[in-house]
Amino acid sequence: MMLRKNLNYNPTKFMQYDDIKRDFIKIRELVSTTLAKDVCCLEKKQYLYKLRLMPNLVDEKNWTEKENKIVQEHFEALEVLLEENKLIMAGRTQNFDASTFGIVILQVDSEEEARSLMEKDPAVAGNVMTAELFPYKVALYNHQFSNN
Repeated sequence: MMLRKNLNYNPTKFMQYDDIKRDFIKIRELVSTTLAKDVCCLEKKQYLYKLRLMPNLVDEKNWTEKENKIVQEHFEALEVLLEENKLIMAGRTQNFDASTFGIVILQVDSEEEARSLMEKDPAVAGNVMTAELFPYKVALYNHQFSNN
């Protein structure tokens, strides 16, 4: 009896142990599920495709309503990829001459998926832009920047 008193013996603690064990198992399952999702994301690959205007479209006076509509569809397709968490970023140089280009950076499961998305890009499929695909990896990213 004296020993139990010195150890602060409490018979209800043994019942609490089962609760703690059950909670620990739940936490372990949650952590392993979360890690599995993270590993899944790590398996995705990144690709960059570089877009260039067709040579005849470098001169703005050659643009028609058709090209403007296709570029709008291109932008809308990129917005869908953003919603699907496949698009990391997209943008273009601000000059409008022979050196003008745009880039699209994707994170997808395979090169085949990246190539398919690139080829289905309305600007590419509509012959407004040519595209070239590259394996890519973002090394650093500053989360302080906005879309301005």
